[in-house]
Amino acid sequence: MAIKKINSSLPMEKQIGYSRAIVAGNFLFVSATAPVDDNMNVIGKDGKEQLAYVVEKLTPILEEAGFTFDDTIAVKLYQVDLPQTPSAYETFAKVFGKAAPVIAVAHVTPWPNGMLLELELTAYHE
Repeated sequence: MAIKKINSSLPMEKQIGYSRAIVAGNFLFVSATAPVDDNMNVIGKDGKEQLAYVVEKLTPILEEAGFTFDDTIAVKLYQVDLPQTPSAYETFAKVFGKAAPVIAVAHVTPWPNGMLLELELTAYHE
């Protein structure tokens, strides 16, 4: 089985030594993705805006791998502020509603930079 590693322009990937995504056969595994730009600035003031930015960041990664959000089979959503969940879920439903993946939502310790969430996903297609 061929393995393809995909990276974004985020410097942290090289610094730490990880891949943004890995295609392994018919699967795509995407690292937890934060709502930060290349300069590590948090984008979005609430869960809905931050999740929308994460989706924007992930779109070219999925496209490069030959996948779409409709291929998503599992999502892990790490959130600081669970009351933000309803607004973030509006965005989630728009993006992942057709795929209806399994989901795990974890409440995490606050990040010092104002991030409210990170999203990790696994996708599959024939």
